[in-house]
Amino acid sequence: MVPTSLRDAAGRRQLTRSLKTDDHNTAIRRYGGVLQELEKELQRLLSEPSLRQKIAQNSAPALTPDGIDLLPKEKAAVLLGVRSFDESNIRHLQVLNAITGQEPLPVSWDEALALWIKERNKANARNLAEGSIKQAQKSVEEIRSFGSPSDLNKYVIRDFIAALEEKISSSTVRSRLSLLSAICQDLVAQDFLKRNPFLDVPYTARRKQERRAFTDQEITLLKDHEHPCYW
Repeated sequence: MVPTSLRDAAGRRQLTRSLKTDDHNTAIRRYGGVLQELEKELQRLLSEPSLRQKIAQNSAPALTPDGIDLLPKEKAAVLLGVRSFDESNIRHLQVLNAITGQEPLPVSWDEALALWIKERNKANARNLAEGSIKQAQKSVEEIRSFGSPSDLNKYVIRDFIAALEEKISSSTVRSRLSLLSAICQDLVAQDFLKRNPFLDVPYTARRKQERRAFTDQEITLLKDHEHPCYW
């Protein structure tokens, strides 16, 4: 996996290589060399401009050797590394709109997370703990399927909350929302978002039902009315 703080610059979430063997001992011997290859590839990716930077560079005319400017869709396909532009692909449309100046490229969750980590490390004497970063990563992975930060509104967030409540406690839901709200707040501060959408959806964790011990009188009543087999 590419470290979260480097994903935006690298343009990749993970790099993979096959060890090309089913033998454990052979795999161990090949592991070091393959790891070095992956590290070199990551450095190469980091040395290249990000997609956002490439879009800024290609908003101006891009002439071919015969002096003809590429069409916006052709530029988008080149930047995306695909053979042809797909009008049904949302990411393709976002890149096209950014190239033509219709809309800026929406910020991604990887960019948002990297920015949050950077801002927290700047604001605190110590860098964020690994546990804090992992919790933020988990929160981002859970909301990723609901859209990018710019896609969020109170209705989407309510759907997200409902999905979370089916699998985790309400106190954990509150923790997830707090982290995501902090991430979005940094996006607002850096002008990636106009408003933090989580501020429109206040959330209160449900109180756990209080339990108490039976009184002596209640125990006596139970004994008088319940069959002995239940005791």
